[in-house]
Amino acid sequence: VIDGKGAFVYPSFIDLYTNWGLEKVSTPLATNKNIYEPKNPLSVAYNDAVRADIRAVQWFTNQSKDYEEYLKQGFGAALSFNQDGIVRGSAVLIALGEGNAQDRVLKEDAGFALSLDKGTSRQMYPSSLAGSMALVRQTYLDADWYEKGGKSEYKNPMLDAFNQYKKLPTFFETTDKWDIMKLDKIGDEAGVQYVFLASGNEYQRAKDIKSTQATLILPLEYPKPYQIADALDAEDLDITDLKHWELAPHNAVFLAKENIPFAFTLHKLKDKSSFFKKLRELYKNGLSKEQILQSLTEKPAALLQQNQLGKLMTGSMANFIVTSEDIFNK
Repeated sequence: VIDGKGAFVYPSFIDLYTNWGLEKVSTPLATNKNIYEPKNPLSVAYNDAVRADIRAVQWFTNQSKDYEEYLKQGFGAALSFNQDGIVRGSAVLIALGEGNAQDRVLKEDAGFALSLDKGTSRQMYPSSLAGSMALVRQTYLDADWYEKGGKSEYKNPMLDAFNQYKKLPTFFETTDKWDIMKLDKIGDEAGVQYVFLASGNEYQRAKDIKSTQATLILPLEYPKPYQIADALDAEDLDITDLKHWELAPHNAVFLAKENIPFAFTLHKLKDKSSFFKKLRELYKNGLSKEQILQSLTEKPAALLQQNQLGKLMTGSMANFIVTSEDIFNK
């Protein structure tokens, strides 16, 4: 029994972008850079960067060294997936904490992950941003053809997996604001509304991004101050870089003004212990406590279609944190 008089109780936070608890996914890769000769013929996909058949749940182990830093920052659930390749397979939703790995799984296939980075693939193609986008689009088109009758011509387990997981909430990693604008068109063509991992400069095109109706996942790592003790160093700096350094911590504030939905993540945050400090900075910069808390609880739960997470109410999971003070109080 805990005496909760005067304490604060919050739904545990949910991180939508992690590879928490996963062993390193090892799949056989082709060695010929120019001609595709797959090591695993059962998963042939004409490109090793397309790895739709990977299920994160099959690689999940529950190692305390992974989840402890998340728990310390108030996170009680996480979406975890392979972060290698362009098509990265399905993600597993996990409740963080001690216990057997299978007991921590809340949903085995809770999301689908994509990126524009071919990762460890040894193939020459794709070698450019345009090539990565073409590969994504081609995979959607091939999967659609396969689903509408192509499977009668030949069996392709990779396209089977792609068609199965493409119906899940789909998370797409980006490296620049322009990626969102371009990838949204691919999503529209495929009938998919992506959730984008943001790069941090989305405030520069907030009105355009609003038109995509996408939800963003916002990292909280910002550019470091530039070393300009020497006058010559100062002359070499671009005003654009300096302006981004100034405005990047306000990214979420600009997006909120345009009513763009977003969630926060520990992904890319080098010092995880600075998380609560980052939240207080967001509050100081103009976000309300309600906006910040919703972006860590209700919104990620809704994106995952999980009505038992992210709220304190009858029927919810006992997945919450108790603090002696308001979390916005240092």
